[in-house]
Formats: sequence, structure tokens, C-alpha cells
Amino acid sequence: MAKLSPQTLNTVFQLLQQLVALVHEAKATEFNLFTNFGENSETIAELGELQNSADRLRAFYNRLHTLALAISEMQPLASIAMLDLLAQSIEGALATVDSVEASIQEIKRAWDLP
Repeated sequence: MAKLSPQTLNTVFQLLQQLVALVHEAKATEFNLFTNFGENSETIAELGELQNSADRLRAFYNRLHTLALAISEMQPLASIAMLDLLAQSIEGALATVDSVEASIQEIKRAWDLP
């Protein structure tokens, strides 16, 4: 039967939580930047970066959720290609989480946002 290890499932679930939290953080930062400074030539790049970050996070959330569920439904065994795709998605999500966290903090510092 196609069953992911408890460690892999924990990794996926923790990443899903991080991705949701970071989507919220990116959108909250975008809102605060827009509310405090508006959309103008000085803020447009950061507003776009925050929107793009939320989109990337959302894409990884959807991909991880879909793959984990699809693998659990495969019988009798999950294909190597699907397991490889899940592993690549986990790696990509981890890298994206790190880069988006750093980007959000940089924007907050630059604009003195909470």
C-alpha cells in the first residue's frame, strides 16, 4: 500500500502550517505597506514582491497538499516519480519559506513596519 512515513507526513504538515502562516504574514505586510505609504513608485516593487511571495507560498501549499493526498490514494504502491516529486516539492517549499521569511523581514525593516 502507498503510505508515507510518519516523518514525511510530519514534514508535510509542518510545512503546510508554515506556508499558511507566511501567506498571512506576506499579505499583512502588503496591507500595512499599502495602508501606510500607498501604491507609488517607491512602494510598487515591494508590494509586487509581497504579492509574488504569497503566490509562490500558495502554490507550494497546494502542491504539497495535492501530492500527499494523491500518494495516499495510490494502490498498491506509490510511483517513484510521485515520491520524487513530493521530495522535490518539500525541498522547494523549504527554500521558499526561508527566502520569503527573509524578504518579509527586510521589507518590514526598510519601511519600519510592525
